[in-house]
Amino acid sequence: MPVVTLVSNKGGTGKTTLATNLAAALGRRGNTVLVDADPQRSALHWSNVARANGEDFVEVLAAGADIARHGRRLRASHDFVLIDCPPAIDAPQSRAALAACDLALVPVLPSPVDLWATSHIAAAVRRTARGTASVKIRLIVNQLEPRTTLSRVVGGALAELEVPALETRIRRRSVYRNCMLEGRTVYGMGARGRSAVAEIEQLLTEIFSL
Repeated sequence: MPVVTLVSNKGGTGKTTLATNLAAALGRRGNTVLVDADPQRSALHWSNVARANGEDFVEVLAAGADIARHGRRLRASHDFVLIDCPPAIDAPQSRAALAACDLALVPVLPSPVDLWATSHIAAAVRRTARGTASVKIRLIVNQLEPRTTLSRVVGGALAELEVPALETRIRRRSVYRNCMLEGRTVYGMGARGRSAVAEIEQLLTEIFSL
């Protein structure tokens, strides 16, 4: 699982927050780099805040002009490569990253509109990644609020979709927002981040089992 791409077709799914925390988790297991291919450069901004605070942060690089070639070069020198794409499946950066990755993760919010749109997103991902026969695609339910009616029906709705979803659900927690503001990951948030760390670790265990 050397190259993982995080893609979505809209903003606000928590894609970059998920990318930085997954990068931190992988960084505890091997040499990891997070490639920021989003023109908004949110991951790079996060890393700049971390550096200014003297935090031990994961390596973050701006994507090169040729993302596919850049990814292959980084694959040779790193154990894990993550690529954070723009919130648009058809963006050139997303298409290039999907063609070069081994696993595509698609964060989806647990709302009716987002779940209905997921089938279209997944189909677009499949079309773009078609050139790489071994690419795996998985949905991740992000910002889930437990003990709500919607949370209880999410599983059934996901079961009807063509692309499988990971069993791990990422909850809506203030610590995820706070760590981005502070230039940290949940691993550096102490007791505040304990539950989120367990969540990310569970997610990573599931990803490794694919």
